Amino acid sequence: MAVQAFTPLNQAEGFRRRPIDDHGKIRIQYAKTVTAVVGDTLSTYSCGALPPGTTRVLPWLSRLTSSAGGAGLVLSVGHGAYRTKSDVAINDGIIAADYAAFASAMSVAAAGVATPFTPALLKFDISAQAAVPLIAQTTGATAPVGFTLETLIAYVYE
Repeated sequence: MAVQAFTPLNQAEGFRRRPIDDHGKIRIQYAKTVTAVVGDTLSTYSCGALPPGTTRVLPWLSRLTSSAGGAGLVLSVGHGAYRTKSDVAINDGIIAADYAAFASAMSVAAAGVATPFTPALLKFDISAQAAVPLIAQTTGATAPVGFTLETLIAYVYE
């Protein structure tokens, strides 16, 4: 056995680097939503939007807090549909909405502190022609009147 020196894939010869790979800036998309009526299960909440271009969402750095939602209420956070920047993309470059891309089934039954989305997902890269909507969705129960949701979604952008 010999000692080996390994090079990261994004530093290998011929790898096409993007600004977010080297020196992008961390930015935060903040949103606060308060329900005015009872929100049925599968209700969605706008959490802002990512700018056009290439962004790298950092779920482990992103947080949410909420008022007490009631027994069984869970929340997922992800993105709406968008068109990718690729010229040779399948499905005309349309990427389907994924409301659980960044966080899945987080309990919001009780009022909470700033809970991280997920420590397991390091990054989620998006390359889009236009702004990408950020969306949270409730499941499991109805959200009561006055339910408050605050999100801080961290992402890297040039």
